[in-house]
Amino acid sequence: MNELKVNLSDCMLGNVLSKDVLSHNGLKLEEKNNSINNFIKYKLIKLGVQIIWIYDASGWEYVNIQKADNHKMKVCYKECIISLQTIFEDLNQAKPFEFSKLINISKLIYKNINNVDCILKYLHEIKEDKNQYTLFHSINVSFYAMLIGKWLSMPKAKILDLILAGLFHDIGKLRIPKHILNKEGSLTTEEFEIMKGHTTLGYDLIKNLIGLNQDIKKSILMHHERIDGTGYPNGVTGDSIGEYERIIAIADIYDAMTTNRVYKKRVNPF
Repeated sequence: MNELKVNLSDCMLGNVLSKDVLSHNGLKLEEKNNSINNFIKYKLIKLGVQIIWIYDASGWEYVNIQKADNHKMKVCYKECIISLQTIFEDLNQAKPFEFSKLINISKLIYKNINNVDCILKYLHEIKEDKNQYTLFHSINVSFYAMLIGKWLSMPKAKILDLILAGLFHDIGKLRIPKHILNKEGSLTTEEFEIMKGHTTLGYDLIKNLIGLNQDIKKSILMHHERIDGTGYPNGVTGDSIGEYERIIAIADIYDAMTTNRVYKKRVNPF
């Protein structure tokens, strides 16, 4: 396939780099064969990059691949939403928990681990039902936690744990009154205290579930803890907050900030 030398400002989202992008000092800023997305383009512009090399996609090979990946992601996401909704309903009604259903969702999500561009693009474009925010948010957090695990070069077993932790991190919100959960506008002090209870309520829901290890269960309880001790439910600090809890906390905050909620508009992901 032919290569083209283009101005970075003129390249299109989805163009594929045909050469590594290097800094003036020879530092690799972006790898060959990576697909240009908003994140990469913005980063390179901020670093002063003006010229890049891309493949000539006139043959539509990459366009077709991207369309196929986007379709797979869309189908995967819908399957995950439907399956997780069933699991949440069963747990909320104290029905027998089928762990195999949860494992199937985690495997569906894991299949996308190498499709980073598609994940980021799709999750930022998806239009959630505001009344099902917890459901969509849980799926999103599992995807982001997976990507963080990948970027940290964690083994597959741990990444699958992170996906499960993301899926269940807000399970306690099933027990939060709907008028508080979906309230438009700021919560009162009393309402916020009730909302904060979702961490312990969630832990109580899953603490006896066979199949979830203790690290996953702790991340459900502690994903709102903060290094400086300002978090909840226990206000612990530093190393008392484990690796899984920290990763889920970051994924949780990032998705919340970049998603429209009933009481707050999302911020730019950059």
